[in-house]
Amino acid sequence: RTYQEELRELAAEGSGQEQAFSMVKALAEAEAIAQAALSQQRSEEEQEQERRARETSRELRSEQTLGRWLRVVAKLQRRTDDSELKHCQEAWRKGSKGWQAISSDLRAKLSAPPQSKVIQEIERHCEKGDRRLQAMEDTLSTQGIEMANATRRAAAEFRKAQGLWE
Repeated sequence: RTYQEELRELAAEGSGQEQAFSMVKALAEAEAIAQAALSQQRSEEEQEQERRARETSRELRSEQTLGRWLRVVAKLQRRTDDSELKHCQEAWRKGSKGWQAISSDLRAKLSAPPQSKVIQEIERHCEKGDRRLQAMEDTLSTQGIEMANATRRAAAEFRKAQGLWE
């Protein structure tokens, strides 16, 4: 049985009017309490959503800051790469002029009739060139490793600075 059926029975009896009114009053109070509880629950949910929104906003700002620092590091690395490339190109130009002179000497000697002295000189130049080439490759490899280490150090310093900034 529902409360409405009970109210009808009490009203039909006539003697239970006061009881019916008190039940209606209690029912109205219960509805008001339920309504207040629902609005409080909604308010708590809204507060939770606002808190999540603030956290998300903070995370996004942090990611933006990290992205900015990473762009700065990338720009610095590119500048270093560009200057190293220019340095290597200049060294290559200077070296190629020397090699052109040597190759023209060798061509002249090769066009002459073969002599054992010329062959020995060619072999000596080839060995010398191989050693120089190996030294150049070692230097470039070392420079690349040093550049990578410098980039890592710079990135670590930027991360540390970013952590202190926040």
